[in-house]
Amino acid sequence: MYLYKQKLKDGDTYLAIKEKYYVPNKGTRERTIEKIGRLSELVKKWMTLFPITHSMQKISLKNPREDPRPEDRVQH
Repeated sequence: MYLYKQKLKDGDTYLAIKEKYYVPNKGTRERTIEKIGRLSELVKKWMTLFPITHSMQKISLKNPREDPRPEDRVQH
């Protein structure tokens, strides 16, 4: 099984869980196990369910190496 990602014309991404299997004398085929839907709709739903977590994620994405605090700098 794997996560299938397809770029749509409107710039959004469609997600689904797919599986590959073998058919004798025909080769490999794939089937959709679960349709997840559009990524933008998933993000909207996630943000309404967990707004605090989303804010915390924004904070944690900051790279401390790009903006070091003065006390974190090494003095030589």
